Amino acid sequence: MPTSTSSRPSYELTTAEFARQAGVTPEAIRRALSEKGSYFGAIPIRRPNGRFLWPSMSPEVRSPQS
Repeated sequence: MPTSTSSRPSYELTTAEFARQAGVTPEAIRRALSEKGSYFGAIPIRRPNGRFLWPSMSPEVRSPQS
């Protein structure tokens, strides 16, 4: 039986790591999540301890470097 690879992102980044990849501050991530419910479509999962885990950003999702 063939195994299919999942296209779902792996949720393994803290808010600070996600912000570093996105090139913004963690506060900007938290503010967008609070106001809009996501950060440009990225929705974290909440761990039992209340902290968020964010999806790893694939190269095509990252903002272009000028």
